[in-house]
Amino acid sequence: MPKVTVVTATHNRADTFLPETIRSVLAQTFMDFEYIIASDGSTDRTREVVREFMEKDPRVRYVELPHLGAAKTGTVLLSMAKGKYVAWLSDDDVWYEDFLETAVRVLVDSDDAAVAY
Repeated sequence: MPKVTVVTATHNRADTFLPETIRSVLAQTFMDFEYIIASDGSTDRTREVVREFMEKDPRVRYVELPHLGAAKTGTVLLSMAKGKYVAWLSDDDVWYEDFLETAVRVLVDSDDAAVAY
């Protein structure tokens, strides 16, 4: 079981932000994660773009959904998560390469922390 599940819901960002978002996750210094990307009814090349990353990294998973909206797509992603912790990343954002390492350290080392961002 991975320590962290990273989730991203996306809708028609294959040719803009999505590849950079995915690259920022795969470049993390903390490696114990799975990455689930859900297409929220995308009609662009999302499947093909994500498949390229899946072929190179087995931590990447993909689910194709009808257009449900962000909240319902997020619920589906959470139901698929296997990690102890869940990290949400929007499809138009990127992380510094040590983001997960820092966030997990805060959560593990603190008795009071429930969220790290």
